[in-house]
Amino acid sequence: MKILHVGDRAGVAGCLAKFQRKLGHFVELVGPEYDYMDGLRQKSFYNLRVVSPVFRRFARFGFVGDLFRFVQRKVALLVYYVVVGWYSRNFDFVHVHSDWKVALFIRKPKLVEFHGSELRGFPVVVGKRERLLTKLFLRVFGGKYRFAVSTPDLQKLLPQALYLPNPVDTDHFKKDSIGVSNHSNKALYFKNKYESSDRAMILADVKGLSLCILERGKDHVDFADMPKFLSLFKYFIDRHEIKSLSKTALEALWVGCKVIDYKGQILEGLPREHEPLLVALHSEVYYNWILGGCF
Repeated sequence: MKILHVGDRAGVAGCLAKFQRKLGHFVELVGPEYDYMDGLRQKSFYNLRVVSPVFRRFARFGFVGDLFRFVQRKVALLVYYVVVGWYSRNFDFVHVHSDWKVALFIRKPKLVEFHGSELRGFPVVVGKRERLLTKLFLRVFGGKYRFAVSTPDLQKLLPQALYLPNPVDTDHFKKDSIGVSNHSNKALYFKNKYESSDRAMILADVKGLSLCILERGKDHVDFADMPKFLSLFKYFIDRHEIKSLSKTALEALWVGCKVIDYKGQILEGLPREHEPLLVALHSEVYYNWILGGCF
């Protein structure tokens, strides 16, 4: 099967594409030049092909530059949607990640997968206008499109969606990369804009852990270096405002960390549903069902 992934969130599409190729499929991954969810540089790690015009900063234009940036980005995104629609004609199936607008330009069988803030009411990452547009899209096209979600809490928000768990790149996050973690009292917490680090600090204090807090968007660790970095810690304290395991928490479980989830429970070992070949097989089944008109 010739599969096209459009967009990526936290390397999910890149990982899925990698293991779909292992199943014998021809798979490509394309996306826009700008992506606010690419803080760890997963795009370059998985060789995502940029097919949008370059987003310019217009830094020399003062306050007028804001207007120029807004207009240029809207035009660039429209060009991107048109290019993806044209390019997708060469594929049997298209898997769209998060940016549902591009799906309107694709005339091939497709699956639109939501990964988070597009559906969640809290904590809100995207703007109110974007959330209203998403609600309108679901109301108008909810019965015509096939949807998937990557976490159980999202399935509660979109019951008609298929569940396709986030895969963990078990080739990249090798278990034998464990070093200090088995003999340390170190804990890691990634602070997000939408929640306080107070809970993580209290948990670390209660358990006698030495806590390292990194702020997403400021303190940077490349995705390529993440396995060795996670291996420095015995515990990973996950986010708590979102009631599901983050992708980084899943990766920490595979490396060998103990993960404290949003309930305060200590988890060990990666749940089998997140093994990448199994997720790739599930996606293959979903694609074939949609292609066969079973949905």
